[in-house]
Order: sequence, then structure tokens, then C-alpha cells
Amino acid sequence: MGKLLLHAYRKKALADKRLKAVIAQVNNELELWDGAINDSYGRRSASVEILLDIVRRQPQLSFLPRCPDSFPSFFDCEELYLESSGEGWYNPISLGEKNGRDLREGFSWSTKSNNIQFVLQRAGCSAIALAPSSDYTGFVSRHSLPTGIACNVLVHKDVAKNAREYFEEISSRSFNPIHDKRLPDGWCLFRDVKAEKYIANIPSGLESLYVESSVDIVLSGGLRLGKKSAWLLGAPPRLMITGLQEGQQPKIDGIPVTIAEDGTLVDLSHLMHPGVHWIEVASVCKKIEIVEPEINFDKEGQNFYRTNVTGSHVVLPPGNWTIIGANPGEVTQATIYESQQGIIVKSSFQAVWAIEFGSGTGARVVCLTKSPPRPKTLKLSIAKTQIPSEIERWTSLVYNAAIRRPKLASIYDEEKASNLQVAWKGYMQAAREIKRQQKRRYKR
Repeated sequence: MGKLLLHAYRKKALADKRLKAVIAQVNNELELWDGAINDSYGRRSASVEILLDIVRRQPQLSFLPRCPDSFPSFFDCEELYLESSGEGWYNPISLGEKNGRDLREGFSWSTKSNNIQFVLQRAGCSAIALAPSSDYTGFVSRHSLPTGIACNVLVHKDVAKNAREYFEEISSRSFNPIHDKRLPDGWCLFRDVKAEKYIANIPSGLESLYVESSVDIVLSGGLRLGKKSAWLLGAPPRLMITGLQEGQQPKIDGIPVTIAEDGTLVDLSHLMHPGVHWIEVASVCKKIEIVEPEINFDKEGQNFYRTNVTGSHVVLPPGNWTIIGANPGEVTQATIYESQQGIIVKSSFQAVWAIEFGSGTGARVVCLTKSPPRPKTLKLSIAKTQIPSEIERWTSLVYNAAIRRPKLASIYDEEKASNLQVAWKGYMQAAREIKRQQKRRYKR
């Protein structure tokens, strides 16, 4: 982050009616900052955050290292090996009982690339606020407690008693810490801490838990397309408002929206339509885009082996899905995003069906187009040469799904079951015909 000189006229803006606009501008700059810091020795450093997921009502903690654009895609040091997820972070690393001392005293990881030293570090502390984040699904560490939304707080046993009293004072409710073997040694967890008021005298050791009252819009969860402010239709983010003051009304596309007690916007019907939407509250405004879950492709450049793709994302429920097209041989299983809510799959052709089955009985087949095209006719040559593996895989997928009598569905609600049966039957017949041709070739 570069140096910023605060001139006299900028200082004046902090003391007059322009203050809110200045805060909004600073927040915007911080959102665009990738987290990298360059020191006087030429070293580049970034922080290691803490990630909390609640899995089957149990806490699951991870180290979540930032990966600024200037950092290497692979971070290799003696202690560990990190790989970039491509979205401003390295992949999370499990944080368990043995890491209690690391959190208390702090740590750093270092590597060299192109003669530049890169450092990932975290300062020691005795309390860590974990709040919903627009950057990552789950609860991510931060340097304050936002008002108006439920957070979790990881606290060292040395300050647990003071933390409990502090939480009860800022939220007007009682708390009991959670002690769990999954947590770092010497630490406990306070769940659903919703700060409602600011207190000047913060107990020693809990300075990082000061209550922040600035207004912000948090976009959490949903099925997001990379780092962009775009989500798949039917899986929008959860919208939460922090620091909301009396008389302030959140709006989506200029229409007032109700806010629940936990700070979550209740009516998201506006986000059930594709396109760009604006969320506003006080001086804060955020733009999100809702994208239809369908494939766009360039028909002009399409041929059997390669397609000139202009856009290719499909959203599906959780599962081990494989995508096929109308051409025998068009098959992919390239998952680019996965969460408990679903997966996003990328395809280099016009996706027609998503297929899932295991070693047992039963299968799921989902239609990905409004009007499924008929499968292309394939005639194998008479020569006893090996047919392309993609064609064999396409044939095997359709055939094995068909013999399991799959449940058929469509991402388009209006698609009738009878139409799906007819369309799927055409693919079953195509797979059987390819198998017949294979047998004939080897009988000659």
C-alpha cells in the first residue's frame, strides 16, 4: 500500500459535513486494497486471517492466508506448502488444538521467489473477532466487533472471564463459552455475540474487540463467480447491514427492504431476477450482478473437438456431477467452485445434461437447457482402431445412468417431465447405438 499524504484541505474534510463521504471513500479504497505491504527492506508481507466454519453445529477453524496479486501462486517454506485459490487467498490450512500457542504469541512464514522475500504473518493476541465477510464464506477474523450482526469470538482462557462480562455489557444478554477439543489449546469460543452499544473502557487484552459503529453492507455466501461481484441466479448472497442507525433504511434498487433483528435483509425477491442490482444504506452503496445459470457459446466457431467459448458457468446442487453436451465426446467434470450450497462447473461446450451416479442403484440427471438438442449422430469407422476416450466416456456415462432409471429434473421450472423423458430417451438411444457399432467393428 503506497504512502498517503494528508494535506490541509483533506484534514478539514474530517471535521465538517464531508466526514461521511470521506469515510465512504476510505472504505472503498480499503476494499480495493489486496492486503500487501512493502517494508523498507523490500520484503512483501500479508496477513494470515482465521476462518471459522460451523459444520454440523461443530466449530471448524482454519488459517486463511491472504494472497495479494504480487505474491507467488505457490508459497513454499519449511513449515508448509500453500497454493493460491485464485481469489486473493491461499487455500485454508486446518487449525487445531496444537496451534493454541501460535495464536497467543504470533507467527510468520517466509519464502523467496525471484529474489524477493515474501512473508505471511499474524500478530499474537488473546481475543479474535470472527464476523461474516464479503471476501470469504464463513466467519473471518477482523480487528473489531461490528454492531448489529451476530459474530463469534475466539478468546484465550486468561481473559475469558473479562470477555464474558464485556459481551454481556455490550449486548445485554448472558453468554457461556464453548470448550471443544476442536479448538486450539487454551482457547474457548463465544457464539452469536451481537454488539449493540459502544463502551469506552475495554478490558485489558480485549482491545481488538472494540465496537465499530460504521455502516457497512456485508455480502456473504451464495454461489459467487470468482472475485467478481456476480452471483448465480437462485443462489444470491446473504445481505447483512452493520452499524445501522435509527431512521436509516436499507434499499435494493431504490426500494426499501425490511431488516431482521440479526441484521439480515429479509426480502431478497429483487435478486431473483438477472441483471445489476444496487444495495444502499446511508452513504454506503454496493453493486451486485445476478447471472443466469446457463451456458453462452459461439455457434459460429463450434466444431466437434473445440468450441470458441464466450461464457460457460453452470450452477448445480452439491454432488459429484459430470456435464455432457449433444456431441458424443463433449464431457467435463471441471468444478471451479464448491460449497455446502452447491457447485459451479465450467464447460467448453454447450452443456445439455448434468449426470451423477455412484456404484449403487439410482442416479440424478439434470437438464441444463430449455430445449435440449438431439444428440449428434456418430458413425464409427470400420477400422478396428481405438475410439477417442472422450466418446467412450460420454457413452458410458449416458448408458450407466440410463440403466439406473435416473430421476430427471431441469434448472428451468417450467420444463415438463414428459418433455425431459423424450429428450433423455434420445441420448439413451444414441449411447446404445454407439455400443452396438463398437461390437460390430470387433466382430468383422
